[in-house]
Formats: sequence, structure tokens, C-alpha cells
Amino acid sequence: MRRIDALISRRTEDRRRVARDRAAKVLQTAQESGYRVSLVGSLAKDRFRLHSDVDFLVHDVPTSGLRAAMERLVADQFRETDIAYDLIFASDLTPERVREILDENV
Repeated sequence: MRRIDALISRRTEDRRRVARDRAAKVLQTAQESGYRVSLVGSLAKDRFRLHSDVDFLVHDVPTSGLRAAMERLVADQFRETDIAYDLIFASDLTPERVREILDENV
């Protein structure tokens, strides 16, 4: 393996480990707060790469403060990591699209 490939591989694995740890904290805190949130996308499918982001699907119908609370929760965990994230609210999607997103992660 070339040195650059080894470096990229090491950085990718480090970034994946941080993303998994932070995502697990988000999911645990969300559950403890009574929110239903799923990890979706590349991290959930174990396809996370060096420049991947972390995707969360929020199942709850947003109340006046839910969006802000979820944003704070995720932002607090991913601050200073340089790992981007997306919050997807199921209520903003069709039921078919929600199923597609969830089925992609099986």
C-alpha cells in the first residue's frame, strides 16, 4: 500500500470512529429525552468515508421546540469535529420516502 493510501485509510478510520462515538451519544441522549431518532446514511450502512457526513432521521412530529432541541443536541456532539451532519425530519417527507430511507439501511 502506498503511503498516501495508508494515510487516507488511517484518517478515514479515525474520522469514522469519532462519527460513530458522537452519533451514539446523540441517539442515547435523544432516547433518554423521549425522542425517536435513527441513524441513516453512510455511517449506518458502514460506508462512511473521509468526507462523509452523518445523517439522522427524526421520527417525531416537530413541536415548537423539537427542531431547535435536536439541532442543539447534534451540534453539541459534533462541534469541533469538522464532521458535517444532516437532520432529516420524517414529517417533512412522504411516508414512501421515509420507508426508502429506512430500507436503504437494512
